[in-house]
Amino acid sequence: MRQPASLHCQSRQWNSWQVNDLFDADMSVPVPTGARFLLLIALLLSAAQCGADQSMQPLGIDTSMHLTDHKGRAFDMQQMRGKVLWVYFGFTWCPEFCPMTQSKLSRAWQQMDYRKKNLESLFITVDPERDNQRRLQDFLSNYDMPALGLYGSAAEIKTIADHFHVFYEKVPIGSDGNYTVNHSTSVFLVDTSGEVRTIFKYDTSAAKIAQVSAMLLPAF
Repeated sequence: MRQPASLHCQSRQWNSWQVNDLFDADMSVPVPTGARFLLLIALLLSAAQCGADQSMQPLGIDTSMHLTDHKGRAFDMQQMRGKVLWVYFGFTWCPEFCPMTQSKLSRAWQQMDYRKKNLESLFITVDPERDNQRRLQDFLSNYDMPALGLYGSAAEIKTIADHFHVFYEKVPIGSDGNYTVNHSTSVFLVDTSGEVRTIFKYDTSAAKIAQVSAMLLPAF
């Protein structure tokens, strides 16, 4: 009996079966129609993922981090292996870019198919002086998508931001000690192995983010 096909991303061809073989009448072991359909979908999704592997090579960014999430739990990037991630650096007091970006990511997540269960958003604060656990929890509750708010010491945040080549700076407002934070506004797309594959600019649409992110999601 012929063995199921595997994919080679470099050649982007099937090893043995062609897709049409899934519907051959002379298969040694009959496959129910529903099962054939699911297998076909899985193969097509895998082929799309191979295309993503070809067009979105890892960018070589160190994504390791040890922080605390908005539920007070220790966070290690290793625990996210197997998930596709959106990584964004911002702060909860941000008047425009941060809420706009989180709203857009939420729309993108809602546009995706059942595989979005393997996708999560990480919001890393660049304002560790003010963004504590409660602030991050309240901020993220406004958006309909699975997300973790992450915070740590100023030194920890700087190290991680430097790895991602993210810019941020505190800007004083008035003379009463109040301030805002200027910062980069890109979203980093991280694959299931913890590699950054592409960077979405601020003006990237929700539809485009959903489309490109889906290319990295596992078939099931």
